[in-house]
Amino acid sequence: MLDIYHWLRSLLNQVFSQGMIAQTLSGTLALLIPALFLGGIVTCILWLLKRPATTAFIATVWGVWLLLIPLIYLKGSGTL
Repeated sequence: MLDIYHWLRSLLNQVFSQGMIAQTLSGTLALLIPALFLGGIVTCILWLLKRPATTAFIATVWGVWLLLIPLIYLKGSGTL
């Protein structure tokens, strides 16, 4: 998963400029794209098998990612 993040981050750094906002945007997108892709696959499978469980799974995945994104940025900035 970390290799995917670094690959996406380097790919997005070629698209965006090297400013602070562009760095933050590319880092956030590099974290969200794999989560949405993998979460979408798992959600589709769960939706086919158990439709009511899908809502709880989506909420759990978003909660985990909302906790991870600030922690990764704080660790990278040396604050944590």
